[in-house]
Amino acid sequence: PDGLVKLEEVLELSEAAELPSEVASTFIFLMQTAALLRSYDLADRYLERALTYTGERGHILSESYLHAFAAKIALDRGRWEEADELCTLVFQKRLTSIFPRVVALTVRALVRARRGEVDGDSLLDEALELAQPSGEVMRIAPVALAQAEVAWLACDPAGIVAATDHVFGDALELNGPWPLPELAYWRWRAGLDAPTLPDPEHPFALQIAGAWARAAEAWTSIGCPYEAALA
Repeated sequence: PDGLVKLEEVLELSEAAELPSEVASTFIFLMQTAALLRSYDLADRYLERALTYTGERGHILSESYLHAFAAKIALDRGRWEEADELCTLVFQKRLTSIFPRVVALTVRALVRARRGEVDGDSLLDEALELAQPSGEVMRIAPVALAQAEVAWLACDPAGIVAATDHVFGDALELNGPWPLPELAYWRWRAGLDAPTLPDPEHPFALQIAGAWARAAEAWTSIGCPYEAALA
């Protein structure tokens, strides 16, 4: 929470000082937080304003980051068509950073997998090839999580373990609100023991504990209908 206060202060100061690169970067951090922590009130507060700001100034890379995180948010809110359209906007640009493409590839792969369509694996193979050399949890975990869900949909528990093994140790060491709860959940789905999670009231923690009804209520309250249905 303190970080959010500081980001909003940075945004205010950067706009007042007319520092467009700082403003754009802060918008990206805000939307990344909204996407990864499923803070949709934050997304609703800043997304349109951020897209207008970066669009008017021709900040193509910043705009692509925003489109990628917006795609993840749309996916999690059950707006699959919107999510896929936002991925297309990312793919249309030639970018100097790989991360927007990594996020968009994972989102499109999940849309297709959830619909029972093909090509999800090839999209995730490309995403992992792009993300893996960084060695960063932030870039690799979205791919691992998507691969785990695709493996689960294919009734492949070994595939879940293989997808998450290479990033789980780092996530465990970080012990933060993301991506540990989601990684632990998928590994639990594969039959592995779950670690003690930092927030026992996190919906994934509730599902692991067997409190499916409370988990479904929590997902509904957050605004994730697909996760609520699974719970």
